[in-house]
Amino acid sequence: MEIEDKDIQWASQHFLTESLPDDWQKMSDEEVDEFIENHKWQPIEDWEVKDIWQQIGQVARSMRDYVKH
Repeated sequence: MEIEDKDIQWASQHFLTESLPDDWQKMSDEEVDEFIENHKWQPIEDWEVKDIWQQIGQVARSMRDYVKH
């Protein structure tokens, strides 16, 4: 798994009741969306999957930038 994939998996735990699975990058887009839909954290359960995905990506990038500096 690439470092960016691990970052995304790590960041997903902040928005989902369960982190993305180890093989999430091998899942289809539809499968990832379904996983996110089924594991939304209660405070954001009304959010669209695309918005949660965007937040996961932002947290992953922010964390990686922090670690690099």
